Amino acid sequence: MKQYLSNKVNIGNLVLGGNNKILTQSMTNTNTVDLDSSTLQCLTILKSGADMVRLSAPNKKAAKAFKDIKVELNKSGFQNPLIADIHFNASLAIEASVYADKIRINPGNLVKNRINKTEDSELEEVEKVMIEILKACTKNKTAIRIGVNQGSLSQRILDKYGDTAEGMVVSAMEFLQICKKYDFRNIVVSMKSSNTLTMIYAHRLLVQEMLKENMHYPVHLGVTEAGSGLEGRIKSAFGIGTLLYDGIGDTFRVSLSEPPENELKPSKQILDCFPTKVSTTVENINKLNTSFQPFKTLCVENEEYKYPIIIDRKTSEKIKTDFIIKDDNLECLSNKKRFNLIPHPEYNNIKAVHNNTEKNTILIIRQQAGEALSVKNQIIELSKNPTNRFFIHLDLKDTPKKDIAVNASVELGPLLADNLIHGFFIDGFNLPENILEISYAILQASRLRLTKTEFISCPTCARTLFDFTSVLEEVKSKTQHLAGLKIAIMGCIVNGPGEMADADYGCIISGKNTFDLYKGKKCITKKIESHKLVNALIDTIKEDGNWKDK
Repeated sequence: MKQYLSNKVNIGNLVLGGNNKILTQSMTNTNTVDLDSSTLQCLTILKSGADMVRLSAPNKKAAKAFKDIKVELNKSGFQNPLIADIHFNASLAIEASVYADKIRINPGNLVKNRINKTEDSELEEVEKVMIEILKACTKNKTAIRIGVNQGSLSQRILDKYGDTAEGMVVSAMEFLQICKKYDFRNIVVSMKSSNTLTMIYAHRLLVQEMLKENMHYPVHLGVTEAGSGLEGRIKSAFGIGTLLYDGIGDTFRVSLSEPPENELKPSKQILDCFPTKVSTTVENINKLNTSFQPFKTLCVENEEYKYPIIIDRKTSEKIKTDFIIKDDNLECLSNKKRFNLIPHPEYNNIKAVHNNTEKNTILIIRQQAGEALSVKNQIIELSKNPTNRFFIHLDLKDTPKKDIAVNASVELGPLLADNLIHGFFIDGFNLPENILEISYAILQASRLRLTKTEFISCPTCARTLFDFTSVLEEVKSKTQHLAGLKIAIMGCIVNGPGEMADADYGCIISGKNTFDLYKGKKCITKKIESHKLVNALIDTIKEDGNWKDK
């Protein structure tokens, strides 16, 4: 069987793709033209472990600033590649290619005034613009990332496909076909979304479509607008880890609404789960699911569960579990019924539930770190019996406490993303509330069981007019109990309106210390002072009848 392997791409003094190591990166949130602060933050990011740094280039001064920032970094002994983030203005991509090692362009907003154009005329305009960018990047030996974002697809793509994984892939392929036509190969491509499942399916579909066209461009991974804290780390690890287990991904960024250097610790934790790149075949890539798989109902003594369940050794007053496992017994807390666990006759890593109804046979599979693929294949084989249902006993007792959340997300992601399991038990350090908090956050990231508010918030960058971290944390602390509600807090107009289109309520920075408040896709109040935002948001939620007291 033919192996799947991406092409090698030169980015400054580094080589991305092929069998080379997976590279990490972060992005500054300083004003790029501020040489001192931008250089200092680049140094902080690089010293924290990043291989590359991305900076915004919203104008010509910012694009030219890359030259001086590089000089200062070189003085400190760093020759790492710098990446210019470009939106809206193709001429800035050409300007930045002179100084940056790679430019990121967004297919959704590279060409202006696209709404009323026909498909042919728009593609002609895209090609005309891209020819000039490709010429400049060829001359300057600059790589390009075709960075598709679900929140900023062109109107033409939205009209035809909606904000779907398919639409994202079509958007990317249009640009990749132009690059192929003009024999430009120094390309990286990405499919970013704040929805982990959309991000996973879009990347899988992209690689499948590229293979049809004999394209093997390296892939950049990331869950955009992942948020902050535990939830942001788990969402990123879930999406990135699942794709790395698929054998997809050559570089990634953990995007957090925190200081950028904070992104590198979880990045290293993800990398540590993959000492070497996962080797896969073209056949395996083409078998990957690219759409949501329905959850199969679990029946336990005539009680039905239509979502994955949580298992632990004991429950707590603060966070409840569904089942308790103790010795060789499994107890359902809702009806206090106990079931004996007996060894499986064929598999030494499986125990079966005895005395369950004949509707389902529950198999509890013991999985250790690094075994997600082998367990996934085992489940696929055992799923040939349609009555089988699967729980995972994820044994991370040898994993340091600080790594449990990221490691568990990486290991469970491939199984939850394809709806292969019906529950899991993380067997780690003996602090049940922490384990249960991690467990529910993983299910929240999987979109299979929402038990609290879903927050969408962007990592700040040079386009953000002020630090909104304190506002974000206040919004989270006062609204996190609204299970199933989606609230977005966005730093700028680039991805803000689009990325939060799926949210029930959204807040976008609209000026110095002001926000615009949205209900769905409609702006309902403009220029709210930041210290009044949380109350305005809560009042709106209450007016709509969606508020619940804690």
